[in-house]
Amino acid sequence: MSSGHRLGRISDKALWKGVDSCSPSSYNYNCPMSALQLRRFCDPGPLKSLHPVLKKWCHLMETRWPDWVNNDAPWWYNERASLSVFAGAVWQSNGLAFEEHSARKGVGRHDHAGRSDIWFRVGTTAFAGEAKQCWTKVFHTQKAVQRVIDHLESAKQDAHSVASSAIPSKGAMRIGLVFAAVQVPKRRASESETMIENFLRLLRLQRELHGSAIAWSFPASRRRLRDDYYGYYYPGCVLVIRRLRNVR
Repeated sequence: MSSGHRLGRISDKALWKGVDSCSPSSYNYNCPMSALQLRRFCDPGPLKSLHPVLKKWCHLMETRWPDWVNNDAPWWYNERASLSVFAGAVWQSNGLAFEEHSARKGVGRHDHAGRSDIWFRVGTTAFAGEAKQCWTKVFHTQKAVQRVIDHLESAKQDAHSVASSAIPSKGAMRIGLVFAAVQVPKRRASESETMIENFLRLLRLQRELHGSAIAWSFPASRRRLRDDYYGYYYPGCVLVIRRLRNVR
């Protein structure tokens, strides 16, 4: 879907501002990202209570799951699968998560039965969210960034459609989530890290995403995760979470 949003940038000085991240090292905000920053990164933005969840999510994305073959990863599936890993991060952060539950949607004569993607609680804060997954071809940097923005807008619209009286969403903070799985063509594999870094830097500069929580995982061991049929590498995934305003 096209949301009609144009790419709008914030200053480069603010690119890494306020980042606690998953890395123990300090950052020079005006320098290119380090190998560790490229490998994993998390910034909860104003959603401070999500910081432990984002850290756990990065950890789970990097974990070599022992029963899986080497040429596999949790971001290589779909929205439902990606959301299950996020829910696991909530549970491992001493939170509660409840997925794919029935909920009322719409208002008035548009009221109808539907489903909500996730409700979860971290500490004293409850969240009700709708999620989307997109596949981003990072060799078209601006198109890839716009794709993330459009899918986030779609997730927010879905979250807004859940009735305020719906249980368990009542009283919870509404959020939209996007899982963006990155694609790099095999023929440009040697440029992979440069393309990923350009995409991540541009993503962080967008005004439409300012105030969002953001995390990503590009484990070194998975940078050559390849699909021979379509001819792409799938080196990692970006997660963006945005709070809704003016929820009815």
